[in-house]
Amino acid sequence: MKHNDTLSDRHIKQIFKDNLPQAPRNPWFVRKVMNRLPAKSSRTYIWIENISYIIAAIGLAIGWIYCVTGIKESGVFTGADLKNMVALGIVSAIITTSFLAPRVRRWLNEA
Repeated sequence: MKHNDTLSDRHIKQIFKDNLPQAPRNPWFVRKVMNRLPAKSSRTYIWIENISYIIAAIGLAIGWIYCVTGIKESGVFTGADLKNMVALGIVSAIITTSFLAPRVRRWLNEA
């Protein structure tokens, strides 16, 4: 075997072909399977998703702060305050679930 830092792909392919055993033939495996695998997700989409969650979290934090300070300043808890808190709670739960569910599912599949 050559010890050369500048081996071309053709040389490397030939070295593997000469030195490695061939895989046994499997009638169930078709080369087309490789073309049908889902594409890898792009890191760009993950970045955009994370930025969207950060923006949503900041918006929710501002909403909660606004709601709580409004109640403290007025000193009265009204029906409108209750509606706002329920709406903020539902939106918070939806965003938290949409952020955590895929990660938990991936974690459970790996276990």
